Amino acid sequence: MPKMISEDNMVTVFRAVVSKPRELAMLLLLLDTGITLSELEEINDNDVDLSNRSARVYRQKTRKERYIYFSTQTAAAIDAYRFVRPQPLVQPRLLLTRDGYPITGKRIQKILETVGCQSK
Repeated sequence: MPKMISEDNMVTVFRAVVSKPRELAMLLLLLDTGITLSELEEINDNDVDLSNRSARVYRQKTRKERYIYFSTQTAAAIDAYRFVRPQPLVQPRLLLTRDGYPITGKRIQKILETVGCQSK
C-alpha cells in the first residue's frame, strides 16, 4: 500500500520548495499527474505543452508513450522554472542540473528526500 503524506508534512515540503523553481515544478508534476520518477526524469522540454497543460512521457515498463495532463498551477511552476533554468548542454530535457545536464532519477530521489518526501 502506498504511504500517505500527512497534511503537516505536505506543508513542510511546500515551504521547502516554494523558493526553488525546479523543485516546485518537479513536486507539482509528480503530485498532479502520478507519473513515476523515471517518467519525470525522461520528459523532454519540447514535449511539454503549457497552453494545453499536457506533456508526452515515455513509460519504461511498457515501452510506450502516453500523455499526462496537469493543472494551471503546475503549468505556472514549469513556466517559472523554464525562465530561470540553464540552457541544456546535452539533451533537451525539462529538468536539468544547475550545470545544464539532464537530471537523473537518483538525483530526483535525493532532492525529494532533502525536502521531506521519503521514497520508501
